[in-house]
Amino acid sequence: MAASAGYLATVHVTGTATTMTGEAMSGAGVTYTIASADRRIVDPASAITIKIGGAAQATSTYSFDYLTGTVTLSGAPGAAVTIDGKFLPKRQIAQAYEVDVSVSRNLADSSLLGTSHNLRTSTLGDISGSFSCYDSGLNVYTDVDLAQILVDGTSKVVDIDWNGTNFLRFFAKLESVEGSGSVDGVQTATASFSMDSQTALTTGVEVDFSIV
Repeated sequence: MAASAGYLATVHVTGTATTMTGEAMSGAGVTYTIASADRRIVDPASAITIKIGGAAQATSTYSFDYLTGTVTLSGAPGAAVTIDGKFLPKRQIAQAYEVDVSVSRNLADSSLLGTSHNLRTSTLGDISGSFSCYDSGLNVYTDVDLAQILVDGTSKVVDIDWNGTNFLRFFAKLESVEGSGSVDGVQTATASFSMDSQTALTTGVEVDFSIV
């Protein structure tokens, strides 16, 4: 993805995991999403329970997207769908004037003996990039700032909102934060990041990224 200028990208990270019990999910057919848009990033390190009509469902009967709060059931439910677990609240940390993101996948050589041309197989995927904002890197947005996230070394969900509708959301760690200033008082910060996928406690699936 190319750089996006003019504040078209808002960068968020996640705050402290917060409990939700009997959280309503809305949808139709076999696909349901957490009704509250503020609670759709679900903590993969915490246990979740999907319920239909108050009855807990076996993990073998559904798949769950932790980054969008969406469950896909094995069959249409006959009652209300809810979820127990913990959501990760979003915190805005930058109104970026420039964003560079690379979504890539490694290619491994899987050529058979005797072949005359390389045969490649897609293997591990990755996301890396950077964003720049008018900020010293120490500004606090709610309860987080760029320098704090870098120092604590924990994985955060980075949510790059391109235009209010489409976003790229993924687990990542910040690699660096660089600040600069000038005599006219303008302060800027540039942060680089790389994807850091998680393993969900309940379902055992790999949680990496979602593009919507």
